[in-house]
Amino acid sequence: MQGDCTHPRTEFLARRDGVDYLRCLDCDQVLEADDLESVPAVDEDRDLDR
Repeated sequence: MQGDCTHPRTEFLARRDGVDYLRCLDCDQVLEADDLESVPAVDEDRDLDR
C-alpha cells in the first residue's frame, strides 16, 4: 500500500448500507467515499459570466 497517494482518480465500486465504496485507480486501495477530503466544487455560474 502506498502511503503517499492522495487518491486523485477513483472509480465507484459499490454502495452498501448507505456507504459508497471507491477504488483508487493509482494505488488500487478501496476506500469509503466519506474518508476522502471533499474537493471544492467549481462555481459554474461565476465562470459563465466571463
